[in-house]
Amino acid sequence: MEIVNLETHSPIDSVVIRVSDVTKRFSNQVALDRVSFEVKAGANCVLLGPNGAGKSTLLNLLAGALQPSAGQISVLNNSAGHPATRRQTGVMLQISGVPQTLTVAEHINSFRSYYVQPLSFTEVIQLSQLGGLEKKKYSALSVGQKQKLHFALAICGRPSLLFLDEPSSSLDVQSRLQLWEQIDKLRANSCTFVVSTHDFQEAEHLASHVIVFHEGNIILNGTPEDLRANFADSRISCDTSLDPRELIKLPHVKRVEKIGNLTRLFVNEVENTVRHILSEDSSTSQLEIKCATIEDAYLHLLTHTEHDN
Repeated sequence: MEIVNLETHSPIDSVVIRVSDVTKRFSNQVALDRVSFEVKAGANCVLLGPNGAGKSTLLNLLAGALQPSAGQISVLNNSAGHPATRRQTGVMLQISGVPQTLTVAEHINSFRSYYVQPLSFTEVIQLSQLGGLEKKKYSALSVGQKQKLHFALAICGRPSLLFLDEPSSSLDVQSRLQLWEQIDKLRANSCTFVVSTHDFQEAEHLASHVIVFHEGNIILNGTPEDLRANFADSRISCDTSLDPRELIKLPHVKRVEKIGNLTRLFVNEVENTVRHILSEDSSTSQLEIKCATIEDAYLHLLTHTEHDN
């Protein structure tokens, strides 16, 4: 399988995760097949892929909950799961195993006690939007509230690296936006994230880097801009007197259609194309732009990959 690797080489001191030829097997099933990539300090690396593609397996490997069948993993210059690594990482996986009878406050204080310099109780409550629920038992929380508590426990230790598996699943729209805002704040304070998600809005908001998985393989490794530019077209529609035969010659134009009085351009870069149109024809009207999304590019990439297979 061809891997689209758009990643540039990083200096060693800026790399917080290095995965080299890692394979993970469960009996006869290969969950990950010789995957390799790096994550830079301060990045928000978003993992995309269908169910069963290997994303959750990878997060468990990075957290030290599983061991690779082959290959090497370095996290914060140590092996995954090393005590020194655990002290600097926070983990929010799909299976949490949280005791049902403890209250929110008891859970948070218990986790805080594991760390030398944890976030304050108040900071954890504020960042995880759990105000007013401190005395409520875990068993009495809604699914969304349990998700917030799992995030709270992941950030208790003031981590420099966070692994989040579908962090906004089960959250309502407002809670999801608030979670993204808190992630943004933590990243602004030099926290690095690896986030698995099926939510393309979440990917658009959070991702500084994207890795796409398919059947245990990495099929793309690069920035959101790389993904959109290579696998999806933005569309510019306008009423212009410019000749389509000339417009198709512009550097970022892939295709031009004429529909009635409207000209539609399919491009991989919008701003410069629009600037050219307006500078050459000041009478241009009915200008509409639909920018390519991560979802557009992902679906195109996946279709292309499955067709090749």
